[in-house]
Amino acid sequence: MSQVSALQVLIVTTSYPSEESPVSGVFVQRMAQAVQKAGALVQVVTPALRDQPLCRELGGLLTHFVRYGPSRWQVLAQVPGGIPVALKRSRGNLILVATLFAAMAWRTFWLARRVSVIHANWAVSALIAQPGAWLWRKPILLTTRGEDFTRAISGGRTAALLFRTACACASRVTVVSEFMARELVSRNWIRAENVSVVENGVAEVDTPHMRLREAGEPLRLVVLGSLIPRKRVSDLLMACEHLSPQPTIVVIGDGSEAGPLKALAARLGLGASVQWLGAIPPERVGGFLAQSDCLVLTSAAEGRPNAVLEAMAAGLAVVTTRLPGVCDLVTHGEDALLFECGDVASLT
Repeated sequence: MSQVSALQVLIVTTSYPSEESPVSGVFVQRMAQAVQKAGALVQVVTPALRDQPLCRELGGLLTHFVRYGPSRWQVLAQVPGGIPVALKRSRGNLILVATLFAAMAWRTFWLARRVSVIHANWAVSALIAQPGAWLWRKPILLTTRGEDFTRAISGGRTAALLFRTACACASRVTVVSEFMARELVSRNWIRAENVSVVENGVAEVDTPHMRLREAGEPLRLVVLGSLIPRKRVSDLLMACEHLSPQPTIVVIGDGSEAGPLKALAARLGLGASVQWLGAIPPERVGGFLAQSDCLVLTSAAEGRPNAVLEAMAAGLAVVTTRLPGVCDLVTHGEDALLFECGDVASLT
């Protein structure tokens, strides 16, 4: 315990909760709080969102919010889909990405001197932390959860090179599934002894009023996650167009696809059947799960999806795309129904 109490951890992450964005990277904050509760001293470096104070205690942790441009431009990282979505929206944001990385690297550089280890969340954070880690001879622990990994194995040479370089920067890498670990080793991006599987879990889900559905009553489906392209929520809307009676669809989350999805629902005649709740505080999610019948996940890529874990913890049925991280959790026909990504007919 004396060794743990002396440990000083600097967490570098491009996604983290704040007053303006309370659901952004909430799992990183929960992890950081657990590490501090175990006796370590934890600080967090993360991008600012608009006019946040530069440094303050948030959720019991000393948090450094890094500014990287005028207030109205600081919207790259703490939004649904984060930097990849911002770049798809405008290639001009590449300039802001460069200033963001430089500003975070500079802050990390000065804080790294007095810590024991740097914990980089997502591959890009390991690249940001590398200058300070190299100069002050501090180890980097890299945690990757799926999105950056998926981009690396399917997004072309540049994404693969960046991810492989991030792994080379790290003394140790943790991933959330056995599939990810096998892929990293088989591609020679990391040695087997330097990668560990640390499966993500979920906080206790409060479901005080589990729903009992009347016979013949329409299903109540729930979607939980960011409304961004890779989540493919449009597939669910198109599938529900052909169901009778039409189910009620509760959508929890926000993002760049919110407007187009609402327009699609209206065109399909589903406007009255869909409830768009936007991003809600994590502690309220359990109540909505308890009043639903089934979680539907239509994503094209996931690591080990928290939405599926939370739905299972709440006792919901699960219908989801057949992905490696999903298949680590459920078996088709036993504890979930799986379909191939993009196969709307099968989903229907």
